[in-house]
Amino acid sequence: MEFYGRCKRAAVLHDWISGRRLEEIEADFTTNAFAGRIEYGDIRRFTDLTRFHLQSASNILAVLLLDKNPQADLDILLTRLEIGIPAEGIDLLKVPLTRGEYLNILRSGVRNVAELWSASPDLLVGSLGKERAAQLERFRPKAKEQ
Repeated sequence: MEFYGRCKRAAVLHDWISGRRLEEIEADFTTNAFAGRIEYGDIRRFTDLTRFHLQSASNILAVLLLDKNPQADLDILLTRLEIGIPAEGIDLLKVPLTRGEYLNILRSGVRNVAELWSASPDLLVGSLGKERAAQLERFRPKAKEQ
């Protein structure tokens, strides 16, 4: 049973870093309303434990693979576990948004900060809502900074 539990946690983490909606993950992995329920707190616990163990493993790898340290790839994976977004959305983390907002922006086709700032206002309003899109405008860089 422990093996199946680990497989289920790995599947939950895969869906989390792939950018699936929280509600979908909870619905797909909850067996019934009374036992085996998967909620946001469980997902956070899985990600935190995984990040802890991966960080320790990366320290060991750094010693073993002195000439080939995969630390950059591991850092991206650790960030994806923490936030819960696909790898193509890592650049968007430079802008302060929530996980759901990052995912909405990614679903609209925006993959990086440059594309975000060059996106039409209608796209931002459609992805974030009118009020949040207006708040995001405060972080827009000046013309020469883009």
